[in-house]
Amino acid sequence: MAPVPALTCLEALAQLTALVQHFSPRAVATTPDWAGFLVGHLPTFEQDMTASVLAAQLQAAFQQFDPRLQVLAEMAPESLPLVPAREVTFVLHIPYGDVEREMVLRPPQLVTLHLEDLAVQEVTVTDLPVVGTVRVPFPGFQPRVFPLPGGLSAVFPLTEPGHLERDPEPFSSMTLDPQDKRTQMASVMLLWGKLRFLYPYWTELSVDWDAALRRALQEVTDTCDDEDFTIVLEEMLALLEDAHVYVRPAHLGYAVHALPFCVEWIDGQLLVSNTELNAGPERGAEVLELDGEDALTLYQGYEARASGIPEVRRYRACTRLVGRDEAQSVRVTWQTPAGKRQSSVIQTRPGREPRPEQRPEPLTTLEMGIGYLDWTRAEQDREADLLALIGEVNVLIVDGRGYPTELAMTLFRALARQEMGLPALLVPVVTSPDAHDLRFKDIAKPWFQPNPARPDVTLLFLTNAHGTQSYAESLLSMVEAYGLGQRFGSRSAGCNGMIAVLELPSGHRVRWTGVRTLRSGGRPLFRVGIPADQDVRRSRAGVVAGRDEVLEAALGEARRVTSAGVSSDPHAEPRSGSKER
Repeated sequence: MAPVPALTCLEALAQLTALVQHFSPRAVATTPDWAGFLVGHLPTFEQDMTASVLAAQLQAAFQQFDPRLQVLAEMAPESLPLVPAREVTFVLHIPYGDVEREMVLRPPQLVTLHLEDLAVQEVTVTDLPVVGTVRVPFPGFQPRVFPLPGGLSAVFPLTEPGHLERDPEPFSSMTLDPQDKRTQMASVMLLWGKLRFLYPYWTELSVDWDAALRRALQEVTDTCDDEDFTIVLEEMLALLEDAHVYVRPAHLGYAVHALPFCVEWIDGQLLVSNTELNAGPERGAEVLELDGEDALTLYQGYEARASGIPEVRRYRACTRLVGRDEAQSVRVTWQTPAGKRQSSVIQTRPGREPRPEQRPEPLTTLEMGIGYLDWTRAEQDREADLLALIGEVNVLIVDGRGYPTELAMTLFRALARQEMGLPALLVPVVTSPDAHDLRFKDIAKPWFQPNPARPDVTLLFLTNAHGTQSYAESLLSMVEAYGLGQRFGSRSAGCNGMIAVLELPSGHRVRWTGVRTLRSGGRPLFRVGIPADQDVRRSRAGVVAGRDEVLEAALGEARRVTSAGVSSDPHAEPRSGSKER
């Protein structure tokens, strides 16, 4: 019989680790140091071996966590005997971040239930952060069969008769070198297990996770430097198509540098859309090279490793073109709108690149009867100014192309005509590796109460995919659900809800979306977003002219409303003329 290849042996180790780590009550109770466990055992599995030897090695490695676990060199029978038990303990995951721990993924919990009815399949749990009905993996002690790579199978129960207490101290612990190849291998395995079993949109994705694990392990085997390993993690997380995804290497803090201009993918070209430079690539210039490297090739590499819908991936690839981890001088080559090729060495400066468009002051009157609020820049100390403005104007254009400040909440409180909240905020409750057993608890609550003194003002919202996401998308979902106003620009990111953060032994900090959200009427939000009522895209001609075409479209509607004395708000009463100041 042909031996099992080393790569397949590593896959089997990774998959069994993920199963035992997340669903064996005895293993969870011992609080193992899983990273240390993997690094310590990896040398055993980095070689070809027969299926029987592989099964024996896996059995020996995992006996310390669950003596009942069996690893067989063949598929075990699907039907195994059930030993009834009135009291059972099982593992329960609520896999989103803990706000008190910087959104680090919550640890698994052990739940003990006394079952009056041995045929029961679902039980209401009340002493957890999320109260709801959960599915008991099995109403007693019954082993489960799990296929493993190499034709092997593992057998262990998802429930434990009686009550288990968690050991507060790790089973074992060891100091790891973050840049060591085996530490990187362990990081891939641990990340894969979280994504495979705890990601809330797992059933919506058409991802071959076994193939993803194999590819990542092979890439780590072939390379070991920190930059290449970061790419391995980015490629795996890109499979989620989740705009919340972020990979931060250990050496990189939150302080960043960037070239003093913004690049966007417009009309099929990498164009400078805004700049702080008096000399250098002007608006509408096409970026050709960065330090002698082809800009389009760099962009395509970044875009392939970005996560989210296409609009988000394109924008993030552009930000990586101009972003740097530290201060640098970069030779930039570009072609002017007139077709002239130019080159210059440009110094980065601290902070992010400029905003893509030139925007008005964050809180201002654009014209008689038309106000403007940029909820990404206007701070809470302008609350009195905002309330005065919405009392004066007929139309307020709300720029939602970015993360809102607290002043956005003031706006919604002031203009709520009814109780408003998210259509749905669904927390996953995981008790089994089977995706069809996934349960959700809707914890959506009202955010705003009706304001009897609501000003009579029409709202128009500006949106885009790379800026209108997460918290911004919460507010936009209420705009859509409650008919608060028309939306101009492009769809939102399709990425909302609390995040989950995982700190890997390699020193990388990664994140993804930890809960599910829906649009009104139960419509999907993930990877779909909230569409604009009037789709407006930037053009090269508009960029060269310094125009904000999205704002211009909304301003045209605002002028129509103001001049005609009508409203885009279906709930508003007819009116005439502009309000007196």
